[in-house]
Amino acid sequence: MSSIVIQVFLAVFVFGGFILVFFIIIKNLFAPKKISTLKNYIKDGNYKNAVNVAKEIISKDRTNVEAHYYLGEAYFNQGKNELALIEFKTADRSGSFSNIEEKKLRERLGELYSKSENIDEALKEYILLIKKYPNDFLYLYKAGELFEKKEMDAQAIKFYLNSFKLNTNYAPALLNLGKIYFKAKNYSEASQFLERVVSKEPDNNEAYFYLGMIKKIENNYKPALKYFEKSIRDKGLKIRSLMERGLVFILQKKYDEAVIELDRALKNCENDDNIKLNIMYVLASCYELNRNITEAIALWEEIYSKNAKFRDVSEKLSNYQELRVDDRMKDFLTATDIDFIDMCKGIIFSMGLNITEQEILSNDSVEFLCLEADNKWRNMKKRPKLIQISRSNSPIDEGILRKLNDKMRDKGVIRGVIITSSVFSKLALAYVKERPIELIDKNGLQEILKSASI
Repeated sequence: MSSIVIQVFLAVFVFGGFILVFFIIIKNLFAPKKISTLKNYIKDGNYKNAVNVAKEIISKDRTNVEAHYYLGEAYFNQGKNELALIEFKTADRSGSFSNIEEKKLRERLGELYSKSENIDEALKEYILLIKKYPNDFLYLYKAGELFEKKEMDAQAIKFYLNSFKLNTNYAPALLNLGKIYFKAKNYSEASQFLERVVSKEPDNNEAYFYLGMIKKIENNYKPALKYFEKSIRDKGLKIRSLMERGLVFILQKKYDEAVIELDRALKNCENDDNIKLNIMYVLASCYELNRNITEAIALWEEIYSKNAKFRDVSEKLSNYQELRVDDRMKDFLTATDIDFIDMCKGIIFSMGLNITEQEILSNDSVEFLCLEADNKWRNMKKRPKLIQISRSNSPIDEGILRKLNDKMRDKGVIRGVIITSSVFSKLALAYVKERPIELIDKNGLQEILKSASI
């Protein structure tokens, strides 16, 4: 009985082995054809059919590395990055790269990890590629980009420079080096790399923009304006370039030209975002500097309506509140430079003083050395006063009072006066408590203007 059982068992075992071998043979006969078909679909760009074939293969053999890899390729080319990443990761985990191109697989993984902001995993892939292909400048550049995203600029520079050594003409590496050195305020190095960019790519507007920024910082305004004019051609840089041109003109005190550029920037702003508010603020400041206070106030009011806490707009509006109700103060603040000086002289005469010396401190500030006018006490010695009159919107701080006090000492003057259309800081008020300096703020100035024949 036992011998019969053994014979039956052997027969079943042999038959089962035959079936298994037959299945493997059939599988090996047809699987390569399916993989070959899959490759052809990928090659021809027929990704939909490629996906179907790959899924069919995987349904019968989940460990088929080639099927996972080419399914990933199909998804990648369809723009289905998440699905592609899953398949490429599955192929990578197998550790078997005999039938697939490992280099291409790692490139895909690096790119997809980068797109999904998984910077550390992306870096791992590019570091592996750099170890296997140390003379490929592009892998070094990609690693530099990733280190830059991690804000590890020293490492980024290292990889960019190594990429540059292998390919001195690769503009993206040169541009990124220029931008990093600009960020680090190493303007000399930044300029060298950015100049190389525009020599290789004369239409690289981003390089022109940063060259403009460097020239502006160096107070080299003519080339700064030229570079910003070139970077305007880039749609993404147009508004910033126009704004920077406006700022350069302001630095040159060419306010009319600044208004033109800033107005162009404002007209190109499509959304009411923070950039637009900043342009409006700078334009308002330009109007203020050019004594066009009415236009400045209109812009500050518009900014305030959109964001009441934007910078010091509420303070600006408060400082110029009197313009709406006081025509004399409005004339004082908006007068031309020549008329402003004449108005200041009128203030001095209304105080019963004669002017012996005059010094223009700025477009908004004049200093007078004065003597008391003649009176019936002819034998009484006339006492000199040093008076400064300012229409600057900035508060008068302690430093200005210290300078006035030093001038008073040098000139032998024992009385000083500062008249401002603004206010005095707390430190300034504290400074004059024990000093012979009289402070007259905008409220006092309003009263003087009312009584003065100006």
